Amino acid sequence: MLDFKNRQGRSFKSMEEVSTAAGPHWARMTKEQRRPYEEKALMEKNNMRVSKYTSEGLDVEILEKQEREEQKKVEKMKEEINEELKMASRAGRVQNKTFFLIHINTFLLLSS
Repeated sequence: MLDFKNRQGRSFKSMEEVSTAAGPHWARMTKEQRRPYEEKALMEKNNMRVSKYTSEGLDVEILEKQEREEQKKVEKMKEEINEELKMASRAGRVQNKTFFLIHINTFLLLSS
C-alpha cells in the first residue's frame, strides 16, 4: 500500500483510503507482479519487525524516537538554564543577569 501511495502522486487522508484505492489494482495484478510484495511481506514477518504506521504512512517507531530526542533537548536546555541561575545566585549576580523570555504561537490552517 505504501508503494501504491507513493506512486500515485496524490494525497490520501488515511491508509484505509489507500487500501480502498489499491484494492482493484492488486486484484488485477498477476502472480509475478505480486511476488516482490509478497516476498517483502514474508521477510518482514520473518524478521519479526512489526511496524506500526500513522494514517499518513509514517513509521510510529521513528516518530516516537524523534519525540524522545526532542524531549531530551528540552530537558538539556532546562538543566543549562538552572545551572546558569545557580552560578549567578552563588556569585550574587542574579539581579544583574539579563534574561529574554520569548513565547511563540504557531497557527496552521489545514484545508480539506
